[in-house]
Amino acid sequence: MKPLITEVIPRVEEEYSVTKDRNSRAIAGLSMGGSESLLTGLNNLDKFGWIGAFSTGGITEEFDMEFPAVNPSPRRIFTCSGSPAARMTV
Repeated sequence: MKPLITEVIPRVEEEYSVTKDRNSRAIAGLSMGGSESLLTGLNNLDKFGWIGAFSTGGITEEFDMEFPAVNPSPRRIFTCSGSPAARMTV
């Protein structure tokens, strides 16, 4: 998680002409990459306006412990996966 935030994002913003606000930044992944996208995106909501997870693997039922940055305000999270732990609404 740290290299993406501390190294990749600043490097991309330095090298390319990109919009630098969270609403113009997305993270997405497939399978375990989807899990990493959720872990990184939901724990850095100040950095990412869009988070995608496809056929996510590795998510447990300990949502509050894995995603402490997600406050309890109403929001919906829906992931499509064969894992019962990955089908949740927050």
